[in-house]
Amino acid sequence: MEEKRPILTKGFICLNVIYFLIFSNLAIFFNYYNYLETLPIDPKWFGFLMGLDALIALILRPFVSPFFTERNAPATILWGTGLVFFSLLGYTVAHTLVPMLIIRGIHGVSIVILSSALTAYTVSFIPPERSAQAFGIISVSFLLPYTVVPFAVEFILSCLKRYEFMFIFACILMLPVFPILFYIHKRSNQRSQGLGKEKKDMVSFGDMITNIRDGRVASLLFISVITFVSFSALYYFLKSLAIKIGASDTGYFFTIYSITMIFVRVMAGHFFDKVNKFLLFSLSTVFTGICYILIGRADSMGLLYIYALFFGIGIGVLFPLINGIAFDISDAKMRGVNLNLIIETRDLGFFIGPVISAYIMKHYDLKTLFLFCGIISIISLCIMPFLVKDKNPEK
Repeated sequence: MEEKRPILTKGFICLNVIYFLIFSNLAIFFNYYNYLETLPIDPKWFGFLMGLDALIALILRPFVSPFFTERNAPATILWGTGLVFFSLLGYTVAHTLVPMLIIRGIHGVSIVILSSALTAYTVSFIPPERSAQAFGIISVSFLLPYTVVPFAVEFILSCLKRYEFMFIFACILMLPVFPILFYIHKRSNQRSQGLGKEKKDMVSFGDMITNIRDGRVASLLFISVITFVSFSALYYFLKSLAIKIGASDTGYFFTIYSITMIFVRVMAGHFFDKVNKFLLFSLSTVFTGICYILIGRADSMGLLYIYALFFGIGIGVLFPLINGIAFDISDAKMRGVNLNLIIETRDLGFFIGPVISAYIMKHYDLKTLFLFCGIISIISLCIMPFLVKDKNPEK
């Protein structure tokens, strides 16, 4: 019998710190649409620019993720972090269309390499019998930046009055990744020497095709795409909604929903592995869809903050369940790949989302945009029967 492993090891805690620092560089982009409005760039390019990094990741991730293993991931994380650092600096000087396209593209390449390697490295730190709880903690770490970073960015902008400083702030946050990773790698070297060869081998392209043809995996990926399409709309257009209501600072919304989300995952994370994950996933999807609709109808910041609380509850349950279910339905060899494919659905959602959102905003209004997000979230559950059924009796 395999010995049960604890979750909160020193390596796992440090890994979560790395997640926080890396995703902090993405959290500053809640202001990207507003920043683009200050530049001499035709607005027709705004939707494409917002989704370009996700498009690149969408194309690149399936080809690079099978190559990352626990053995080679640390070195990749190191140079990937350096590439992200310099691409963030590039945003401070890219003020016209072509330079912005180049920098946005480089940033997209660096993020997909970095996140894919980090995901492959993460699998070895997760006890299989506590997958949902572990991913609940990890999801707190990479969503926590959306709590504190927008608030910090708003403060920086209010003091320094220039958007370029938010990119410099993100660069500074990347620096601690290097010493922390060296510390984790040193501690994990002895443990990794004991791993079987099968846990270190790369996954073949044929394995990936067979895996994606699994109806359960395909169904989860589809629902996950819809989830992130809706979330990307809220992420990019919440500030526009706040301005319409009469406020300019959305930092408190992100803070309220994220604190609620963290509370749910910390206090109830162990509960996720003890209930029917599919039923809880369905309920949280419906609940979150209703939240989108209510957010779009908010006519005061007070109401918006109340809805942020409810939204935090929905997202607090929904996101870790996506990863936990992906972990549970996957063969051991494919867990790292499928977790990267979940990130792939985020990339796809964050590409499709801004494009659709920009179209809706051009022809309709914010209320219609958030209504759309709520409806597609709820309708996505029509495919749940394909996810719930067993792939085969012996699995």
